[in-house]
Amino acid sequence: RSAFDEAAFEIAIVDSNGEQIKHRQTLFSIDATSVAEDGTEAEMGYDTQSSVDFENLKASEVAKNSANNAVRLLHAETPKTQVCPAILENAVVAELLGFLSGSFSAENIDKHFSLLIGKLNEKVFSDKLTLLDDGLLPGGVRTSPFDGEGTPSLTNILVDHGIVRNFLYDSYYARKHSTKSTASCRRG
Repeated sequence: RSAFDEAAFEIAIVDSNGEQIKHRQTLFSIDATSVAEDGTEAEMGYDTQSSVDFENLKASEVAKNSANNAVRLLHAETPKTQVCPAILENAVVAELLGFLSGSFSAENIDKHFSLLIGKLNEKVFSDKLTLLDDGLLPGGVRTSPFDGEGTPSLTNILVDHGIVRNFLYDSYYARKHSTKSTASCRRG
């Protein structure tokens, strides 16, 4: 199974004086699911790509990765419990970051929904981890010159060599916590 999606959207913000800012963006994505079989055993593999530029999508690469992911799961064995170095694939890291991302929200800190309450300027992660929230990343999916409140986008260092350095603030939570907005308001 494979799928292709495309979307185009425009964000417009108008203030009470009639001043307006706009941003247009496209998003293209492809994904593929493959099945590998050997005798009575069958496994599924998956891969996906997204880009703001159609030309950057590589359907043959997604199909190949999907098939390879299915094949390598055939006859997989559960290893013994152990402590050892591990290499995580990009998709796994993305899922972990997705799980952790809400913990950087100032709103979630305020509502006690975050795993990072009281951890500002503490070493929580490996010193090999630096994590940015980059609203200005060229070609970045959902990047924009401004956030949902019209605040100019920024690059925010959230984790610097394992140390939690910042949280994500919209204007409300920035005022509440006596700090500046990190241009992190998202709407809709």
